[in-house]
Amino acid sequence: MTSVRFISLFLGLILGVAVVGQTTGFSYQGRLQDKGIPASGTFDVRARLFDAGNGGSQTGPTVTNEAVVVSGGLFAMQLDFGAGIFSGEPRFLELAVRPTGSDTFTLLNPRQPLTPAPYALYAMTPAGPKGDKGDIGAQGPVGPVGPLGPKGDKGDTGAPGPIGPPGSTDAWSRTGNAGTVSSVDFLGTTDASPLIVRANNRQVLRLESSVAGPRLTGQFQEKWFGRIG
Repeated sequence: MTSVRFISLFLGLILGVAVVGQTTGFSYQGRLQDKGIPASGTFDVRARLFDAGNGGSQTGPTVTNEAVVVSGGLFAMQLDFGAGIFSGEPRFLELAVRPTGSDTFTLLNPRQPLTPAPYALYAMTPAGPKGDKGDIGAQGPVGPVGPLGPKGDKGDTGAPGPIGPPGSTDAWSRTGNAGTVSSVDFLGTTDASPLIVRANNRQVLRLESSVAGPRLTGQFQEKWFGRIG
């Protein structure tokens, strides 16, 4: 009876859960006390998983670890419920213990909610088929205008343009003319219009033809003078 009472006072305390290698097993650590005194010895531990803290349905097989060593109240053991057990749904661990060599297990309450660590096993589950491609989202707002880039290199010189049409063959050169014929080449007008000479865009000399003869009108010191030849 002492052993049974000792077991019934078990305080299940999960100290840590860790994934072991690349298998479906994980390490469970706990503490066993009797009226605040750490227990020592060997015990058989039965473990089952449920989908609820009370009632519910068992998930996966029953795992029994025999002759688990308890030293100073602390113990550790490996649990492996197989593949596909940790699918993302809540899981609660139910433990029952008995001294090694005894016949009857004593159920320990309450069930212990598993910490998130065993759900690393869920990531090892083979991925399902790829889903359909989702709809294209709405276009985002236009971003700000970026800074002005550096000035580019000077481009190559372009090809020369076409040669312009030739000038008039009878034009007078501003640098002097040669080979003129006085009976043919002249500077003046061929109608009744006078020949006007300008300087600084002001008329300074006017040559006219009249019945009386050539007429020259000029300006000297802001005074006009005229002469009829």
